[in-house]
Amino acid sequence: MQFFTKYFLHFLLFFGVFLLSACVPQPKDTQEEIDYLTGDISGSGIEIDSKAHQITIDEAEKVRLALQRKQQISTIRKGDYMIAKNQPKQALGYYLFVLKKIPDDIVLLRKIAHSYFLLKDWKNAYSFYIRVPRSELSDAQRDEMFKSLFYQKNQGSTKKELDTLAESLPKEALYYSTLHPCFSGENACRRSINAYKGGNEKLTALKKILKDVDYVSPTTSYRQFRLAVGLYEQNMYHLSSLFAGSLLKNNPSYTEAKKLQGFSLYELGRYEAAKKILLSYLDNDSEDLEVIIRLGEIFTYQEDYNQAILYLNNAINAGYKPKTLLERRLAYNYAKLDDLGSMEKVLSYLMQEEDATEDDFAVAISLALSKKQYTKAYAWSYEGLQRFNGSKILIPLYLQSTRLSHQLSDGERYLETLTPEVRALPLVRLEEAILRYEKSDLEGAKQIFQSLVDFDAGADFGIESKEYLDRINLEEIAHSYESSGTTNDDSYEFDPDFWK
Repeated sequence: MQFFTKYFLHFLLFFGVFLLSACVPQPKDTQEEIDYLTGDISGSGIEIDSKAHQITIDEAEKVRLALQRKQQISTIRKGDYMIAKNQPKQALGYYLFVLKKIPDDIVLLRKIAHSYFLLKDWKNAYSFYIRVPRSELSDAQRDEMFKSLFYQKNQGSTKKELDTLAESLPKEALYYSTLHPCFSGENACRRSINAYKGGNEKLTALKKILKDVDYVSPTTSYRQFRLAVGLYEQNMYHLSSLFAGSLLKNNPSYTEAKKLQGFSLYELGRYEAAKKILLSYLDNDSEDLEVIIRLGEIFTYQEDYNQAILYLNNAINAGYKPKTLLERRLAYNYAKLDDLGSMEKVLSYLMQEEDATEDDFAVAISLALSKKQYTKAYAWSYEGLQRFNGSKILIPLYLQSTRLSHQLSDGERYLETLTPEVRALPLVRLEEAILRYEKSDLEGAKQIFQSLVDFDAGADFGIESKEYLDRINLEEIAHSYESSGTTNDDSYEFDPDFWK
């Protein structure tokens, strides 16, 4: 298996692109893990138990769970890597796989809840968050828990859940309890907000909006719109959507309400409804770049990549800044269409931008490697390291590019300049081992390969190292038979081209 395909997979996952590399026989657990990643996560078979709304957890139980978690740390780290690369669906696959083995682990429950929140699956996010003892949730996680409750389309049990949460989190629940009457309409919302007498900054801001609008316009529609905008700015997207929708029922031509409702529905993950109303908005204002870009994002989520490209290109041609944001999204859509030529063109523009990131370079370099454009990969990786000196993402790619472009001496010299910390990174160690193998230092290569297998046999670098060890073993067997001048045709037939 060529190692560059695995690099390509890693960095294209930054854009959400799923590419197939050559198959490797997998252990049963690893194959089951892959099944989770490629299957329907919503039907994972994980039972949501009744152990919810706990306040604390004793230290002995935390220690027990930590010891169990340590045995699954490799898979959990893979999920963490996917979260860092903005791939919550892939992360969820790893986390749910481990949760089958340690179903009450509070760290996993938090990670799973956060993954569902990023996927805008509010019901599952809330269901997992309330299984974590309150004392084990950070402020940000508590905020996500409350929001996932408020963002759900069906609000039938929200009041009851808020009352339960208020018993242990009264300060956090106050804001949401004050806003809950807003689901009954603008009048109830206004009364509840005006009745609030505390010092909550967000509620005070909403009170100020209600006070100020009377000086601008006494009309109900204006007051309702300003309140909806205030709620949107506080991430109360369900309420802002409802208020904007109410305005549109009475005045279908209220264009700003259309935009507000479309953007609110988008944030809630209700893409089809958002698309419908934003397309209607463009009939009245076809040059609104914010709406054009948002429609490009919606078409991307709906996997209509050609339409997404059309809208994103229109925004770039109209002069939207920063271009890097749109160029990344364009590259993603071209990759999903397997139009690697267009993707490469966009990435080449992207790398020339002042605000290009090391991830942008990593994706471009990996693409060049996958297309066997090794000289281009070498040049891009060199340029990337000039801009991001010491990048732990780009260093292995540079070493790989030097090797595949037959610049082995450059790779050797560069290795010698690295700090011990960077040189000890698994992907850097792997490149060093492959370099030794290429230079026929088999013993040195075997030592590094074996250390990587011992460190984590299930990681990509561990699997790659095992392949090289098997390859070296076969070559040594063949060499021993050639040296002895004997063969044993009954035992096996050696194919020298097997690994090419």
